[in-house]
Amino acid sequence: MKKLLIMFISLILLFVASSCDSKEPSVMPTTEITNEKVSSTNIYIDTLSDAGFGYRYCYNTESMSGDVGIASESGSILLNPAYVSVQAVSKDRFIARKFVEKSAYSALVNENGKEIIAFFRGEIRKINNVSDGADPILSVEPFGEKAYFADLNGQKVGGYKFKGTGFTENGLIYGYTDTEYYMFDDYGNLLCSVEEGKTEELYSISNDYTMLIKHCGKSFKFGVKDSKGTEIIPCEYNEIHLVSDDRFVARIGETQSVETDDIVRIFDKKGTQLSKDGEFNSITFDESGYGVACKLEMGIIEPEMKYWLIDEDGKKVSDEYDSIQIKENNEFFGVKNDTETKIDVSK
Repeated sequence: MKKLLIMFISLILLFVASSCDSKEPSVMPTTEITNEKVSSTNIYIDTLSDAGFGYRYCYNTESMSGDVGIASESGSILLNPAYVSVQAVSKDRFIARKFVEKSAYSALVNENGKEIIAFFRGEIRKINNVSDGADPILSVEPFGEKAYFADLNGQKVGGYKFKGTGFTENGLIYGYTDTEYYMFDDYGNLLCSVEEGKTEELYSISNDYTMLIKHCGKSFKFGVKDSKGTEIIPCEYNEIHLVSDDRFVARIGETQSVETDDIVRIFDKKGTQLSKDGEFNSITFDESGYGVACKLEMGIIEPEMKYWLIDEDGKKVSDEYDSIQIKENNEFFGVKNDTETKIDVSK
């Protein structure tokens, strides 16, 4: 009788323990971004992180370190923390990376963790600019093998294979072999191929002009030729923009920054230089026909930026300001010593 009683009590305890183990894991109940650390079956969501496309990073540790995964904004765990890094490249595609025997492996996975491009030794990178509506293009780079471009379904783009891939400062993507570079637009369309030291036609700017490209060592230079085939702007600039029917702005210098030795020039439709060298380091025009010109000078403590409003010929039509803003109806306002003044261009 005593043995039966002990067995009965043991069965009750086993049933209670099983009931506790079967409880649903807790899920973050709100989409609000807070500093609170949220745990779901010992997975912690960094609710302040931004993984892109509304996603959050999640971790196995409360310190938010180590292997990382992906959670939705509502708190659902989509990819368990099992990767060295995860990068969202669209609403339902992720580049996942992990180490296998000290080697880097990469894969393209969907929001359920299904491998679109299976894990391989090497790298996957998003390589193109998607701000103009293009779908992401991926550079797939297996270790010791040829690289290629792929879409979000893992399909090869263009059928080309390269020794390596990259992108220029002004947004073009390329793949290269031992002898030449193949230049593509953001949609994966081949524009041209260019050999070291050679100049090629890159794309048509308008019916009247064609952009030229020259491969110069580890960089590219750009120029312009007219409809008659005459090179009106030589291939020596890092960037060139057609800002009206007959005005170009060409600049020597990195496109992502402004330096004191940058050279910017305005050319007319015949390639005649209208601006003065050394007067400005960068110029930006808009549809108003006026541009904001900047000059960077080294101050006593830090570099100082000076701004002017200029016309299409590069002539100043305003006083010097600390900054210039273009507001609605093409109204211009200059700020100097924290005082904003409307710029009258009717004079």
